[in-house]
Amino acid sequence: MEKLVAALNHEIPYLRTRAAWLLGRCGDRRAVAPLIAALEANASDPYILQAVVLSLGQLGDRRAVAPLGRVLGSSFLPVRVAAARALGMLGDPAAVPALEAALGDENSLVREAAAAALAQLKASPVGRDGPAG
Repeated sequence: MEKLVAALNHEIPYLRTRAAWLLGRCGDRRAVAPLIAALEANASDPYILQAVVLSLGQLGDRRAVAPLGRVLGSSFLPVRVAAARALGMLGDPAAVPALEAALGDENSLVREAAAAALAQLKASPVGRDGPAG
């Protein structure tokens, strides 16, 4: 995992994207903090941001709620959609305010992703009983 975390800062954007994608699949929550840092470091690259956002969703750690909520304001449409989906994947009720705000997004894809994420949170045992992690 250490090599993948180091690759989040690689000079080649494709390698940063691939590292972010793989960190989400590894399932190791130690990757959450470096991935959150990668959100800010790669704010101008939609491909890397999308990979980071989806990986944070897959890791299911509540520390990602606030950073993902901020990403819902991205100028990149696929990143906003991915952030809404990732917030639903987290299963944390703390994501509800950000998702409710996303229901007012200018784009219907973001609104639909936010609505689906809210429904996912309501159906989730974690969402009903409180977050874990």
